[in-house]
Amino acid sequence: VYAANFFIFIVPIWFLLYMKQAYSIEPRWHRFLYRLLLTLHILIPIAAFSLDLLGIISCIYFNHPFHIITALSAVFYFYTVIRNLKNDIRGTILFLSGFLVLLITGIIDTFQLFYKRTSMLTVTQFSYPGMFYFLLTLLIAVARELKNIYTFMSENLKENETNYKSLFENMTDGFTYNRIETDEKGRIVNLTILETNNKFLEQMGLQGRNVAGADMFAILPEL
Repeated sequence: VYAANFFIFIVPIWFLLYMKQAYSIEPRWHRFLYRLLLTLHILIPIAAFSLDLLGIISCIYFNHPFHIITALSAVFYFYTVIRNLKNDIRGTILFLSGFLVLLITGIIDTFQLFYKRTSMLTVTQFSYPGMFYFLLTLLIAVARELKNIYTFMSENLKENETNYKSLFENMTDGFTYNRIETDEKGRIVNLTILETNNKFLEQMGLQGRNVAGADMFAILPEL
């Protein structure tokens, strides 16, 4: 139960950090509110479990301020999601479902603890499935984010390759990329052509020939 309570206290921290990475937080007041909520969610578990371990006050007494801050964070999260909904509707709906399940199950267990005086041994009977589902949606969201990053990097790489190829082919000077092989004394014994542009072939009178892989000395003995 102690570990479960600690986990519940730090879940909003993960959720706020994920939100910062997944969504745009642009206005100054928006960033300020984000930092304030994150700071409070960090300070509450530190204070709660430090005082509890010292035997000064039980961490249960921090549940009420924790729920208030969590409710404010939920409102802040929904506002942020609405502003960014157009970016990833499926991912947003998935993560929202996980957060709502976690919130609802936590409220149910809290109600049983404070109003029905349920035994502490069964106080997390609803929260555990809620935490599991929330973690599952979080993992799926992370996987989707990694996929988006991979797709972006792949598209960026293809674009860079296209730009490089265009620059290489349209250079006004002849250019060739070669592999140099030397002997024991450091003298060049083989100069293998790996890639050339059209201007180089034109300047050397090699238009229309595929010289990739050929020895430069064999093609141009005057070198």
